[in-house]
Amino acid sequence: MKVITPRSAHLTNHEVLSHIQSLRQKYTHVHLTHGPARALKAGNLETVMHEVTTYLTSLPNHDPSTWPPLDSSPKATTTIDPQNSSPKVPVTLNDLEKRIAGFLSSLPPHIYFEKPELLMMINNRPESQAELYLVVEDVEARMNEEEQGVVLDCVKKYFGGMEE
Repeated sequence: MKVITPRSAHLTNHEVLSHIQSLRQKYTHVHLTHGPARALKAGNLETVMHEVTTYLTSLPNHDPSTWPPLDSSPKATTTIDPQNSSPKVPVTLNDLEKRIAGFLSSLPPHIYFEKPELLMMINNRPESQAELYLVVEDVEARMNEEEQGVVLDCVKKYFGGMEE
């Protein structure tokens, strides 16, 4: 096998989890419609999919339906979670794209962030300046305390915090 374009795209945790869930549904559908012989996977694929799913769902605030609602989004159909009886709004990849676009446009325009820094902000959702120091390289040289606060507010506005 030859790698044609290394690291051509970066994926958020939510996108990875969605992809794994769709793969699992695809294999289940093929198994039910065409039989188990057609639904064969690589030997360790199921193990890897299970471990990644377990890890991603164990992260605090992994469920996008618990993220703060977007002001500009139209009212979506809500469902009630039987465990805590709170309304949950389903989030699609299109909604995630809107959140990411809103997040990127709300960041201070004069501060340049590398793609991995933005991805870590989306996945890890820093809540304090100390956590921001772990995500953004040379944060003191690139931003003052007020700008750091603006970045943290943008993260909280679009993706919520990491509280459980």
